[in-house]
Amino acid sequence: TNSLTLHSNTIRSVFEDHNGILWVPHVTGDIDQYDPQGNRFKLYQANHKDPNSLASNVSTPIFEDSQGTIWTGHAGSGLGRYNPETDDFTLFKSDPDDPLTLPHSYPSGFLEDDQGNFFISTFSGIVLFDRENGLVKKRLTNDTQFYTIIQDLNDSDLLWGVGWRQNFNRLNWK
Repeated sequence: TNSLTLHSNTIRSVFEDHNGILWVPHVTGDIDQYDPQGNRFKLYQANHKDPNSLASNVSTPIFEDSQGTIWTGHAGSGLGRYNPETDDFTLFKSDPDDPLTLPHSYPSGFLEDDQGNFFISTFSGIVLFDRENGLVKKRLTNDTQFYTIIQDLNDSDLLWGVGWRQNFNRLNWK
């Protein structure tokens, strides 16, 4: 791969982290990371022989929490947490027999509220996620598929979700 150009021109979205690094997921699922200081691209791809690569080549949302951690959602393959020290990813998958794992392996939306609570929307509901242990603290909904989750500005207990089949919804998460 050429470190001076994007991997492809089929860009799905772009996300800028707190360091000014651009994360560019492609329709192919690969993610380019662009460092404008060094004017260099780095390509991340799924490699099923490497458990610390991207979870799949179908990357959708990218999110940065207040701790500076980058999270990636992968359609049907789980949640990725970027580890900058080792320049790789930790994968969190769904296990139907374990209620402490994600309810579905397609994380489709993220939110960190004003109290530092980290919510993940999957194709089988929203959960409150423990970032330290990589486990679900609380399952909030079943059978919802929200792509966007925001906190109500007037009531911190309320979340708003926009989804594929659910349209626009309000949820009291406590």
